[in-house]
Amino acid sequence: VAIDVEQAAPEPAEEPQTEIEIEFRALVTELMANGVEPSDMVDDPRWEPINERAAAVGFETWPVFMELTSVQ
Repeated sequence: VAIDVEQAAPEPAEEPQTEIEIEFRALVTELMANGVEPSDMVDDPRWEPINERAAAVGFETWPVFMELTSVQ
């Protein structure tokens, strides 16, 4: 069983995730789990502050947003 768990683990990211990336991914994942449509996520009060902080440190949220919200 432990082998199956190891095989199911996601591959490590090419670069270590920054604090803002972890926070952004958590927000998008939480909103999706709550049934919020991707087009409505910008209405969440946490959206703008996270995006402003991400821009300030040069983290591009759009590719991550597309990755998380695309149909698997």
